Amino acid sequence: MSRLQSATAVLFVGLCLVLSHAQATAERSKVVQDAHEWAAHHSEWRENGTGTPKAYWQARAPRGDQLQSISNIDPWDFWSSGAGQEAWAVNVAAAVGPQAVPSPTIPLVAISTCSLLGIELPDDEEFFNELMGLSTGAIRPWRHELLSRCGECAPPTTPLPPTQDLHSVTHMKPNPLGARNIAIAAERERRSVLANPTNQNVLAHMVSRIRNGGEPSMEEWNLRGVAGMAALELARMDRKEAIPTLLKQAETGPSRTDKIASLWAARQLGATSELIERVEAAL
Repeated sequence: MSRLQSATAVLFVGLCLVLSHAQATAERSKVVQDAHEWAAHHSEWRENGTGTPKAYWQARAPRGDQLQSISNIDPWDFWSSGAGQEAWAVNVAAAVGPQAVPSPTIPLVAISTCSLLGIELPDDEEFFNELMGLSTGAIRPWRHELLSRCGECAPPTTPLPPTQDLHSVTHMKPNPLGARNIAIAAERERRSVLANPTNQNVLAHMVSRIRNGGEPSMEEWNLRGVAGMAALELARMDRKEAIPTLLKQAETGPSRTDKIASLWAARQLGATSELIERVEAAL
């Protein structure tokens, strides 16, 4: 490499370092500025209730009862005021139970539940409001709660995610992450008023059944991958009565991975066996 090339390379690297440092400094300054603004808005809200956006603070720092605070917010304003709003709505409802949630707030909690179950929500107010009605008709606990209160005020039943071919909400679907996540898919099935004929998933259906107190079928115990999932779900539900089956599966499962999962599940439930002792001795 010539001296000119070496000098050019050194200059280039030096400029990159300077630019990188400047960018990092600017990013740190922006974080500090955002933090100061957040703290100022929070202080303003706590002092006189005028911090912006109001719907954001009513969820995170309610002035008075949190449930009543959320009940007084327009659902679209609540949803669009910041990321993560659905967690606050579901959390406040879970803290008091379905019977304590005011009827007008139930659609907001239902659509927030849909979001946590991996449903991609629209960024348009009209579509959002239309989906709220569908969500309330799709989530079993909330539709049943409205049904017990006022009968006809409960929306028609619909699968989850909503599948009606309506004028506006025709693009609703599980987002890619939610569609791949078996646990989320199982929870969708457990909470749905109606089964979704277009969204069947063998693993999700089995996990949902186990979480509802059911048992894996003999066919499922013989399927690669499915048997291991069944074992782990039984352990997760603390189903100690399944220990003999799990120990048997640890020896006869359809694949090595399924056998290991069954052995681990049995150990998690407190089982002891010669095989478990040999494995622990090698750790």
